[in-house]
Amino acid sequence: MKYNFDKVISRQGTDAVSVDGFRTYLFDKKDVLNLPCPDSELIVMWVADMEFATCPEIIDALKDRVEHGLFGYTEIFNSRFKDSFIGWAKSRYGWEPDRDHIITSPGVVPALYDLIGYSCKPDEKILTLTPSYSYFKSAADAKGIELLTSDLVSKEESFFMDVEDIRTKIKNNKVSLFILCSPHNPTGRIWTDRELRNLVKYALKIRS
Repeated sequence: MKYNFDKVISRQGTDAVSVDGFRTYLFDKKDVLNLPCPDSELIVMWVADMEFATCPEIIDALKDRVEHGLFGYTEIFNSRFKDSFIGWAKSRYGWEPDRDHIITSPGVVPALYDLIGYSCKPDEKILTLTPSYSYFKSAADAKGIELLTSDLVSKEESFFMDVEDIRTKIKNNKVSLFILCSPHNPTGRIWTDRELRNLVKYALKIRS
């Protein structure tokens, strides 16, 4: 099936954080920022939100669920979800994850909070790259774990990890968790296979 990625859909009046809630999200009061144009004319580029329509297959599945009419407590009990993810991981990466290791979460941020709670002891530390997604720090603060940062290096019109800085911080601190996202938020940098393999190889060497 072909998808139309050129269709522009207005999100005004849909309670979208990106267009209806940016003032209260970024500022304490709605009148802090005075702009020379109406909010409806702004081009939204401050949040990593999806501006493409959801594909028809997902919309159809949601319609079928809505038409059932009952929306009580819901959880995934059948195997189709795990089958789908395992098949995707296998075809894309040649990796077949252990079915028992796959769990669901209501969102990335709740999963991040849980991950830190499960993975880190009070005397351990977390390392991440900066600039970074704000919830990396928020989650660490909420769990009382110190967050260390390694600044990205800007060169050749791109961003790169400071490998020596990462090595030093892992070696000199009790780092039990490295939070990494790809594409990197907010630079959009997609880490290469070689970069990721070298990072994991060194981290495992230090931890062993």
